[in-house]
Amino acid sequence: MRIIGGCVRGFPLHSPKGLKTRPTADRVREAIFNVLCQELYGASILDIFSGTGALSLEALSRGARNAVLIEKSKEALQSIQQNIAKTGMQEKCSVHFGDCRKILPNLKGPFHIVFLDPPYDKGWLAEVAPYLAKEGFLAKDAVLVVETKAKKQEELPLNGFVMQKSAVYGDTAVNYYRRMKEDNLDG
Repeated sequence: MRIIGGCVRGFPLHSPKGLKTRPTADRVREAIFNVLCQELYGASILDIFSGTGALSLEALSRGARNAVLIEKSKEALQSIQQNIAKTGMQEKCSVHFGDCRKILPNLKGPFHIVFLDPPYDKGWLAEVAPYLAKEGFLAKDAVLVVETKAKKQEELPLNGFVMQKSAVYGDTAVNYYRRMKEDNLDG
């Protein structure tokens, strides 16, 4: 696993051993960032269920302004810290360790891009949605990138957002949500 593009392209990334952390594959990350390329410059990133931090670091490498990463696995947290240090992105990253439901209420937005790659089949999208709905938490033009199991996709239950694009890569589905235009909200 490595950074695919941008100023730290080619840097290898550390991943915890075992199956507890499920890093986004290079080809899936490349596809995600091909979709997001116009959104990245100067964006503020929120990476919930960060794993190795690869999505945030890729975004920073490609021009995002800063990233907030949330992870509750100690092994994954160690990988995130190693990867941030290796890429020299310490000044642009804020890492929070613990349950996202306790951390999200204390964060200040607005966030432009939110990565959600929760453990599959655990109901985490429904748990996180209320925090994302908080006034001012998301930028008006926010994009939410949600990874789910391809065979049993979970919807993000967030009012005012619609799935704009969906793609399947092997066992992984990536869904892109955007805020509905205000003229579409009334009817």
